[in-house]
Amino acid sequence: MSPVLGPPVAGERAHSSTHHGITIEDPWHWLRDPGYPDVEDPDVLAYLNAENAFFETSMAPQQELIDAIFEEIKGRQQPDLSSVPWRRGNCNYGSLLAYGTDTDGSERFRMVVRDLGSGEMLDDEIAGTMGSAVWAADDGSFFYTLVDENWRPWQVRRHVMGQPVTQDAVVYEETDPGFFVGLSNTTSREFILIGSGDHVTSEVWLIPATAPESAPLVVSPRRTGHEYSVDHQGDRFVIRTNDTHKNSRLATAQQDDPSERTWTPLVDASDEHYTRAFKTFRDFIAVEERISGLDHIRLVNNAGETTYVQFPESAYRSSGHQPGI
Repeated sequence: MSPVLGPPVAGERAHSSTHHGITIEDPWHWLRDPGYPDVEDPDVLAYLNAENAFFETSMAPQQELIDAIFEEIKGRQQPDLSSVPWRRGNCNYGSLLAYGTDTDGSERFRMVVRDLGSGEMLDDEIAGTMGSAVWAADDGSFFYTLVDENWRPWQVRRHVMGQPVTQDAVVYEETDPGFFVGLSNTTSREFILIGSGDHVTSEVWLIPATAPESAPLVVSPRRTGHEYSVDHQGDRFVIRTNDTHKNSRLATAQQDDPSERTWTPLVDASDEHYTRAFKTFRDFIAVEERISGLDHIRLVNNAGETTYVQFPESAYRSSGHQPGI
């Protein structure tokens, strides 16, 4: 066995850069190949190969032990890493799966549909999307978002299964180049949500999932600085809004008229707590708050009564999650 020599030492080459008036000397800047992760610089490749050779030579006497440890670690892991199954809606089966594929790294996804029963790929293919779909309640059509040349999601369309993509209806189009469009369901899956916003302003539109051809209904027309989010619970909408306070509050709205004139306070805004987010459930709403820098979860039942989840630790992080959302 050859003796193990010392590790390779990268040579120093003078290089400096100035940022915000501060000059930084970096004699190993030459190791940064501008084409990374495709390294083509012969000097950089030679150094990397020397490091790899040193590692292999140094570890060769321990290869038997390395293999044994690797097999032991594998033996301690569960071979099945699947997540816990959950049922969506009133059934535990589904026949069609719409998903996006990106084969060139452009993040412009081609939407495809697979028949889960036969495994067949259907003819419904859509290019230039964000990569996800939201199905209508009839499972015969789905909504998707297109991106523009700047990779800005800007348009929502509805595709009817079996029909040419050229016939897809434009459901919503965002003309402000500073706004980005998002698409989702409400937790109840009774409504399609179309959200548009920038860093300080948001706007949400609703479409009944059982009436996918309906025109979108705006919840609150955009105004600069107003941010809000919407979900659905039972016969009402729940809204997180910063309309009265920067720390946000929760309000409810009528299902048949979610406009601001019907908003009823649910959790008031406060200087002491910041309302981060909320999750709706059948019998209560879980509100994620931050008080004095610490996460809290407030539970508000349908009667408006409040309790807090108690954690045994004095310092922790917490957040809410719903299966299937």
